[in-house]
Parts: sequence; C-alpha cells; structure tokens
Amino acid sequence: MKPADIFKLIVRVFGVYFLYEATSVLPDFLIAISSSSGVGGQAFLKLAGLVAAAVWFLFGAPPIQRFAYPEAQMGSSAKSATAEKVETPEVGPPCVSCGKRVPEGSKICPVCGWTKPR
Repeated sequence: MKPADIFKLIVRVFGVYFLYEATSVLPDFLIAISSSSGVGGQAFLKLAGLVAAAVWFLFGAPPIQRFAYPEAQMGSSAKSATAEKVETPEVGPPCVSCGKRVPEGSKICPVCGWTKPR
C-alpha cells in the first residue's frame, strides 16, 4: 500500500470513531429530550456535530487528503498525460497492464512502466 492509501484508511478510521461516539451520545440526547430541562439543545448540538464529523471522515475528508498528499492527486493525471505522449510500437506483444504494444526484446512497457511477465 502507498502512504496516501494508508492515510485514507486512517481518516476513515477516525470516521468510525466519531460514529461510535455519536451512538454513545444518543441515549443522553434521548434522555435530555424526554426531561423538561433545557439541556436538550446542548445534547442535540453535540450529537449533530459528532454525526457530521463521522460522515465527513467516512467519506474521506477530501480537503485533508489534498493537503496531506497533493502529489497523489496530480500524480495520476500527470502519469496519464505522459502516457498519451509516448508513441507505442506497432509490433510486439501487448502489455498486460495497459494493452499497448511493447517492443520486441524490451522488458518494460514504454507507456505505463510495467514489466512483462515471463
């Protein structure tokens, strides 16, 4: 796994944690609503904040990921842009990754960089 993928997983784990915290606050919220005290609003804000944080982190928190790994977003677009510029030969077996032709005798695909199987 790449570091960017590990970071995405960690962000989603935070989402699971916030979801757990929201479910643990839910009984307090229900008790506050059933009682006539004025703490129902505070309990609602806490529950709503935890649910919002859980949803945001479970969907990956894109601004945090772009801040932490900006090259992960640009790396895929730059790689595809360079792949379009490389001329592929007309002879040779197809690459197992991208399907473009690999020159005879070459061990690495000039388009995507994958090695040929033995």
